[in-house]
Amino acid sequence: MWRYATHESPQGSVSSEVNSLSEAVISTFRTLPSPETAHELVQGLLNRVPVKRCGRPEDIAEAVLFLASVASAYVVGVEMNVDGGMSQL
Repeated sequence: MWRYATHESPQGSVSSEVNSLSEAVISTFRTLPSPETAHELVQGLLNRVPVKRCGRPEDIAEAVLFLASVASAYVVGVEMNVDGGMSQL
């Protein structure tokens, strides 16, 4: 994910730090193959995720809402990992 954004202003080129979000596998109808192989695939993924569950779309939405809210006004230039702890391994 990009951490810096550059834009042109009347004073010249300006760089701003931005926040980014990185996610792991999120359980949606598009992430799973056929029902015959889904169970095996999910078990293989869950063995690598410390919280032992797939991410949900709501997990990503909550993180995005936080970054877009006033509560994150002092959070600048971070990469938020919403991955069930996979990035810590």
